Amino acid sequence: MQTAEELVLRFGIFYFLILVGYAFGRMSSHAPSVNKSLTSLLLNLFLPLLVLQSLLTASAQTMSEVPAVAMLAVLAHLLGLLIAWVVFRTPPLEKRAKGALMLSVAFSNAIFLPVPLVLIFIGPEGIPAVTFFTVTQLCILAFVGPVVGSVYGGKPDWRFAVKKTLLFPPLLAVFAALALAALGVVLPSVVQSVLSVNGTVTTYLALFEVGIGVGHRFSLFDIRNALEAVAIRQLILPAIIIVIVVFLGLSEITTKVMILEALMPSAVTVVIYAAGLGLDSELAATVVTLGTFLLLPVIPLLPILLA
Repeated sequence: MQTAEELVLRFGIFYFLILVGYAFGRMSSHAPSVNKSLTSLLLNLFLPLLVLQSLLTASAQTMSEVPAVAMLAVLAHLLGLLIAWVVFRTPPLEKRAKGALMLSVAFSNAIFLPVPLVLIFIGPEGIPAVTFFTVTQLCILAFVGPVVGSVYGGKPDWRFAVKKTLLFPPLLAVFAALALAALGVVLPSVVQSVLSVNGTVTTYLALFEVGIGVGHRFSLFDIRNALEAVAIRQLILPAIIIVIVVFLGLSEITTKVMILEALMPSAVTVVIYAAGLGLDSELAATVVTLGTFLLLPVIPLLPILLA
């Protein structure tokens, strides 16, 4: 149980790193290159190591709940697409805008924000659930993204989406962990001690990257429709998913992780996908900007929501 002083310190670090990253993203001309390098470092080194360590030390109960996590991820994303399609089907919006809003509603920030929050409020034992939720999301995006792009953007770039999925380093780390586990490999205590530091480093870098990503892609374009998307993404969907999660009766750790995942704003990755699929990436960036800003005041309430 964390003391009040520890929570205040963790909140302070959380907001400080995002704020510094955001300021850097807004003011520095080097923000795009730094953001690209930092994202690459996280995806290619720190997050795969965290995934590898977490899966090799995960409990049998945690691994037994992987199918439930995958099912919840599929349900959450398809439900998000369906609700967004219904809501944005009739308004006089460009097709590119409708497609961008659908992707923004369906695909959340499943790893860069959840990993720090899980490590802060739950612990490293929650990382496997984050990993499998993220991997499932990426697989869905690889197939659904090009379909949305072909219908609303006229650009069915399957190679773009599938390549990003197959070469996603945390996914490769999952395969490596499963192979090592099948061979009966156990991490030596010395290696585990070294890798435990990786969790702290990953937390700080991920928060800074979130700030840079939002600052660099800051947009306030078509706020009205963007706010509708945020309301679906961060109010309606969480309400539905949390009820389902509680009903499923999963373990305490997995339940908390799924609640966190349900609350997350749209992913910065959606902006990249929207651009690659010929959709309105500026509108997607606005949804990400507003969603991330509106999440920040909710963070201090997470200990209550996860109690």
